[in-house]
Amino acid sequence: MLFETIWPKQREKIKIVEGHIERHSRLLGDKITYEHIKREHEARKKAFEHFRDEETSRASQRFLALEAAIRPPAYGARFDGLSNKICDGTARWLEKDAAFRSWSDMSNPSTKLLWLRGIPGAGKYACKHR
Repeated sequence: MLFETIWPKQREKIKIVEGHIERHSRLLGDKITYEHIKREHEARKKAFEHFRDEETSRASQRFLALEAAIRPPAYGARFDGLSNKICDGTARWLEKDAAFRSWSDMSNPSTKLLWLRGIPGAGKYACKHR
């Protein structure tokens, strides 16, 4: 009981070993040959390989599920759709603004934030940091 509470992941592996021990103990009472031992060894090897493959598959599924749960949503298609709706000349007024030019200048690390205010449809969304 203590072992199962500490290492629950090892329970299945232990069951495989228990099954092999039972089969081996039955064989010890019979007339055993090298061929029997060889077959049991191959069976044990295949059982452990199968167990390892299942564990790898389960770990991969857990990883993919966790990755999907924490992956941020992709807005690329939505942004492209909105960008295609922008009229020519939108936000040109902003490109002339000194604060915006300073912010968009990649060689100037001091300006990190640009606050845009305006009515809906004024072209704030069209402004992309290049």
